Amino acid sequence: MKTPWKVLAPAVVLLGVVTSLGGVLSGCDSQDPGAEAPTGGEGLSIRLPDRSGEVGDTVQVPIQTDSLAGRGVSSYQFSLPYDQSVVRVTGVAEEGTLTPSAPVVNNSPGEGTLSVSFAAAEPLGGDGNSLLNLEMELVGSGTAALSFQSFQLFDENAEEIETALEEGTVTAE
Repeated sequence: MKTPWKVLAPAVVLLGVVTSLGGVLSGCDSQDPGAEAPTGGEGLSIRLPDRSGEVGDTVQVPIQTDSLAGRGVSSYQFSLPYDQSVVRVTGVAEEGTLTPSAPVVNNSPGEGTLSVSFAAAEPLGGDGNSLLNLEMELVGSGTAALSFQSFQLFDENAEEIETALEEGTVTAE
């Protein structure tokens, strides 16, 4: 099911953690909104695969992960900047992914940033390795890097789970 965009309040409570950045959810430390997401390391792998198509096409970019079985992942949030001259984010789709229901989404096309937050009462699990699918329309020729500005996973006790992030690209011909 494709999730329509939702307007967010200036603050969102997520398992006892408050993030407030003028209505935009972000996984960055609120004391340092310019902080970059950690990469590498021994954490749970989060990957954005390369995708390509023709200008005018819509491509689906899955956020891929290792198996979540037994890890207790019950929430996540991320911020993903994108090159608006190449892609336009048109939505997110949770159908066929590990995310059982619609996340809270804030797309700031003027800023070229997609922010998503999700929380569940029970840990995520099941078959598959796609956390969520991003829907992107290819609007101009070129290659856009896909690199998370921030990405956080939390367990059922609101403890952050270490992640190792892998970048991807979207190419429009």
